[in-house]
Amino acid sequence: MFEAANDPIFLGAPATNLKTAMQGKSLAQVAQENSKTRDALKAFLTDAERARLSQAVAAGGLTQAQADERLAAVAARIDARIDRVHPAAGERRGTEMRSGRGRPGGASPVTATPGVGA
Repeated sequence: MFEAANDPIFLGAPATNLKTAMQGKSLAQVAQENSKTRDALKAFLTDAERARLSQAVAAGGLTQAQADERLAAVAARIDARIDRVHPAAGERRGTEMRSGRGRPGGASPVTATPGVGA
């Protein structure tokens, strides 16, 4: 789902520049910085996925019903994808959960589960 390779095409930037531009920002923010609207980005990504799924149906890799189901899934998740802020350079995604800092009282997964380890 979602061909990330299409993002630089829409934004008119090489993929290496896009990776750098997205540090600490969402795809929607980067699009706006490149004079593209969030709605245009959303339409572009949806249309690209629709075209990819149509090719898969034509090649016999998917049924039309499967393609329709996947396109509905794209529509349900596209806002989260384009609004997700990517980590800035040097940041690691999800470290607060691995260390237990993301849990109440800094509890580890074992101690955070009632009845486990007691």
